[in-house]
Amino acid sequence: MSIEVEIAHVFRSYFNGQKSVKAEGKTVGECLNDLSSKYPMTKNMIVDSNGNLTNRFEIYLNGQSTYGTGLFTPVKEGDKIDLVYIIHGG
Repeated sequence: MSIEVEIAHVFRSYFNGQKSVKAEGKTVGECLNDLSSKYPMTKNMIVDSNGNLTNRFEIYLNGQSTYGTGLFTPVKEGDKIDLVYIIHGG
């Protein structure tokens, strides 16, 4: 199924300047892996080589945090994933 993924402005260059892109999958993780295959420059940027979400992003599904279920959160047709970049500092 096709899910819309909103791309933060700072990362649009990795997605050919697009504000949003389509991804396929049954879970958030499958959708993000689909993005990595479509946009190879993002490989290991969002999901690391072990299949875990990197510490750069918070993921929201339809405006709700996926904290707790993360990459295993199920998605359905018409859902929207937002990748929010986490600013680190001290």
